[in-house]
Formats: sequence, structure tokens, C-alpha cells
Amino acid sequence: MENKRNENCGLCKASIVLGVIAIVISLTPLVSAWLMFLSGFNYLLVPAGVICGIVALVKGQDNIKSIVGIVLNVLAVVLPFILAEYYLSSAADSVGNMMDVLGGF
Repeated sequence: MENKRNENCGLCKASIVLGVIAIVISLTPLVSAWLMFLSGFNYLLVPAGVICGIVALVKGQDNIKSIVGIVLNVLAVVLPFILAEYYLSSAADSVGNMMDVLGGF
């Protein structure tokens, strides 16, 4: 039975692959603002990856791979918000420092 569980985990693998692709796409705006349009593809990839992972869990396929796929897809959604908060806070600090140097309009 263990061999059957590991052989038929196509949905698990699909969930992991979609999660990795979604994370890469969610990081593309860090490379260039021109690549920000690619982030729209995450609206298609992430739900598909989460659904594949949940269906694999329900079918009793490899649980660890299913959970890893779901976590990767959720991380692809959360990661841009974390990075945006980091970069916006550092940008606000830079503007505050610049205003202090200029005399604070």
C-alpha cells in the first residue's frame, strides 16, 4: 500500500510545482517594475495549486507533499505583502531622513 501511495501523487507534485512557479512570479517585481504584470498569473496559479493540494489530501495521497504544496501556494500570496511592507517602511524612513536634512518642509 505504501508503494501505491507514493506512485499516485501527481496532484501533490502539481501543487508543489505550481507553488514554486507562483513564488518565483511573486518575486519578479523585485527584479524590475516592468515585470509586475506577471503577478496577475498568481491569481490563476495559486488557487489551482491549493485545490490540487487539498484534493490530494482528501484522496489520501502523500500527505507531506500535499501540505508542502499548499504551504508554498499560500506563501506565494503572503510573500509580496511582507516584502511590500518591508520596502515601503524603508522608503518612508529614507523620505523622513531626507526631510530632516532639508529642514522639514
